[in-house]
Amino acid sequence: MATPRQADYILQLLALRERLGEEGGFMTGPTTRAGIEELSKAGASAYIDSLKGSY
Repeated sequence: MATPRQADYILQLLALRERLGEEGGFMTGPTTRAGIEELSKAGASAYIDSLKGSY
């Protein structure tokens, strides 16, 4: 399961993208804390990389 720190960071990145009107990344994923917490640690890391554009 994703760590609380990963979930917090993903939610921050999602909020930033919404404020800036940015789309994207290379993958889609959950947008709620409950959904994010169900991701594996590796899955959360990949989601973070996607949201940051680090691919």
